[in-house]
Amino acid sequence: MGVLCCPDRTDLTNKKLLFLAGPNRFAPSWRFAEAVPYLVSRVPDDVLICSPERRDDRDAGPYSDTKKLEQMDWERDHLLAAARAGVWLFWLPLRESETYGHNYGQRTGHELALSATLRATAGLKMVIGAEDGYPGLASTLHTYEWFADSAPPLHSSLIETCNAALALL
Repeated sequence: MGVLCCPDRTDLTNKKLLFLAGPNRFAPSWRFAEAVPYLVSRVPDDVLICSPERRDDRDAGPYSDTKKLEQMDWERDHLLAAARAGVWLFWLPLRESETYGHNYGQRTGHELALSATLRATAGLKMVIGAEDGYPGLASTLHTYEWFADSAPPLHSSLIETCNAALALL
């Protein structure tokens, strides 16, 4: 077991992944503040916790185009690996700071739509939790009903969401 965060890479062969999905930009640092400390002593030894949140430059400002592509490639590779062997954990916190014209959680919305498709067609194991008032939550759940005939249970706390993910590993 270990924790892997962007941009670090490792051989993912024969590993189960627990991917911590959800907004990065303008979001609180829920992964390293709460989820990882809670999960690290509870996941099985063969599970790698994957976080797209960078520890090195959280407040360094806008990413360069190169860094954005690196981030997107890392997330794609690890989301797909977790889809094959593991669980996607979505936590949807309220935004922490002003988004200055950006749509909060925009790429997370795309990942949620992808997870609905994979859940319906390939049996993706995933859990979803959200803080009350998360923008667009009703349409997100409708997307699951549209693609997968039913939305997954919605958890109202991060710890509850973590426990649901642990039960699927």
